[in-house]
Amino acid sequence: MNNLAQIDLAERYSEQRKYEYIRFLHELGDNIHFEDDIWNCSNKKRGLSEGTGNVSIYFKNIPEVYKEAAKYFVLVRLIGGAGIKTVKANISGLASFLVFLLKEYNAMSLTKCDIGVACSFKQHLEHTELTNSSKKTTWSAVNIFFKTMKDWDNMNLRNPFIDNPYSHFDKLDCKYIPEAVATRLDDIFRAAYLIGLIKEQRNEAERLQDHMSADKKGALFTYQKTCYHHGKPYNHNEFFVISGNTVLASFKKICKSNNVYDEYGKTAVCHQRAK
Repeated sequence: MNNLAQIDLAERYSEQRKYEYIRFLHELGDNIHFEDDIWNCSNKKRGLSEGTGNVSIYFKNIPEVYKEAAKYFVLVRLIGGAGIKTVKANISGLASFLVFLLKEYNAMSLTKCDIGVACSFKQHLEHTELTNSSKKTTWSAVNIFFKTMKDWDNMNLRNPFIDNPYSHFDKLDCKYIPEAVATRLDDIFRAAYLIGLIKEQRNEAERLQDHMSADKKGALFTYQKTCYHHGKPYNHNEFFVISGNTVLASFKKICKSNNVYDEYGKTAVCHQRAK
């Protein structure tokens, strides 16, 4: 592993570090330039018989607005010890997400990617002909990108892609939800993914705690008011908590619309943890 991989996140994308990454890039091939859309990493060939395509990384499908970040992502991955084949798969999966951002969110800044964007991307993937395995790989690539680029240009990126909805997960723990309900919920909306979203909401709630009044501290469903001006969102310094009744009613509606009931015919969310 290259010594560059040992640096702190806060220093990872300083101008000096970027210069060192470019120097590392030149070690990958004899005629390779950061601005190129194809990096032929000829020095990574494992033998004379290995084809050029196996060691070439392609950026043609990356939208221009995100291309610089994608290239530094590749360099950090290679410096960290990832192989060319792995990085090629990462950049291929990442490209589909960045094109999605370009088309559906008008080239949204990476700093604005949140749970809503992740959910929309999942819906997008559901309407493609990709296999579940390919969807899993794509989602994983986006997760790795946000994890790796957390402090890209001091943006402090969030990562709403931590939990992969296309991974195989065990059923929900029946100590908390009856088996009949857990099985039905697993089939409908991949419980592990919803749990991941709740974890993300918990992180958001923790971020807002300093703004909450004493009687509202510790609430999970905390949010900051967002308004729109000429179609652009901006945050108000107003903070709220969604009532428990509203949350419960929403879950009941989801369960009812999908025929999710326990063995007694009651709505699933009526259950509480056993004492």
